[in-house]
Amino acid sequence: MPGIQIPEKATDKMIAWNKQLHRMDILSQKYYQTPTEGYLIMMANMQYGTDEFDIPDGALIRIPYPYKASLQSFIDEMNKYESKFGL
Repeated sequence: MPGIQIPEKATDKMIAWNKQLHRMDILSQKYYQTPTEGYLIMMANMQYGTDEFDIPDGALIRIPYPYKASLQSFIDEMNKYESKFGL
């Protein structure tokens, strides 16, 4: 989503991406205890686009952590975006 960035936090996790081991649903399950929140991870790594299959092996991936604080950051950024553009 254009204009939406999840701010970095000192508590965020970092991993080296490995196409053989990682998928967004697996990472979401591991760090957020649900397989459905991979979009938060993708939003934090927009330099790789919107498709996890485009992430190159060895790329450093930021996982916004902890989940509740990261989700709230996303919601806050969405609200700012909507206010800015009158949505």
